[in-house]
Amino acid sequence: FEVAYGCPAVAGSAAGIPGAEFVPIDGVNHAVMSDEPGWQQTLDAIDTFLPSRPRPRQRADFGRLTPRQLEILHLLAQGSANADIAEQLHLSQKTVRNQVSAIFDQLGVRSRGQAIVLAREAGFGQG
Repeated sequence: FEVAYGCPAVAGSAAGIPGAEFVPIDGVNHAVMSDEPGWQQTLDAIDTFLPSRPRPRQRADFGRLTPRQLEILHLLAQGSANADIAEQLHLSQKTVRNQVSAIFDQLGVRSRGQAIVLAREAGFGQG
């Protein structure tokens, strides 16, 4: 799904999604970072938007991920950018980008957002 957050130029795109609404988010970057107040606003808005009933979907097989990929997924679920992950784990940004792509393949997702939703549903990114 596509939900517009914080960018008035795309606010109208939310109108095409049943139940979606434009939610202005406080932030100083083009993307809301996990250390900004807008991050929690974004998570709250997503939680409100998503149905509370379980969706029929195959469970992601996190057991197929390497220990390093699990570490990267945890940081992704916290909202960390690739550059931040690279710095924190002492890796190159290219290595992180390649690992993120491998994580997407293993989880059967096509976007960072989809990976984050699966990871957070499984408890990643907490604390």
